[in-house]
Amino acid sequence: MVGPHALTTTLPAVGHATGLRLLNPGGDPVSGPAAQAAARQELSNPRYHRDDPTLTQRVLEWIGQRLDALLSHAANGNAVDVLILLLSGAALVFLVLAIRRAGRLQREARARHLDPLSPQGEVDHRREAERYSAAGEYALAIREWLRDCAATVERRGILDPLPGRTGSELARAAGAALPSAAETLAAAAAAFDEIWFADRPATAADDQLGRAASEAVRRSPAEHVDAAPISYAVPS
Repeated sequence: MVGPHALTTTLPAVGHATGLRLLNPGGDPVSGPAAQAAARQELSNPRYHRDDPTLTQRVLEWIGQRLDALLSHAANGNAVDVLILLLSGAALVFLVLAIRRAGRLQREARARHLDPLSPQGEVDHRREAERYSAAGEYALAIREWLRDCAATVERRGILDPLPGRTGSELARAAGAALPSAAETLAAAAAAFDEIWFADRPATAADDQLGRAASEAVRRSPAEHVDAAPISYAVPS
């Protein structure tokens, strides 16, 4: 694809050769430097650059070109060129892996932001909550306490994993199966929603509420609602 600069620098010559005219907003012909500036402004529109390669693609393409050049020199048997080629190849592999890892971490960070109560794999949420609590990071602490609640009810088979579950949804669903923990869990979930979604400052009391909810969910016996027996109409 020819860049905008290359196009604009040739516009005056094209205009003289073919009679091409650019019009300004008032409809008058534009020529010379004014035509060049108008064309450059028009070609800077993003719609002309949708298929342009990304920065990562340009970097990888540049590295590939350097490796091709080194490979052609290494074919002559120069030991220094071969060594440089090997080191460059190792650097390329490292760069690709680093870019992929950075992309994965960004996706995970976005997922955590959109789904703040989702248990994070093998993370010990109680330990994380204790650490945040000791540091006075009460908003992060109550989040970890409620993540521990979610992980506990999923591990106990009380609830199935559900991405995007809010604090109030967790409290309603888990509270129905854990009546003795329902009130504490509902209060902690309400505090969490106020802190994380209404920007209320978190306090030590919120941290204690989250801790109490975590303990209640762990200790509360589950109650299962039995299905009503099916009755059949028997003709008399």
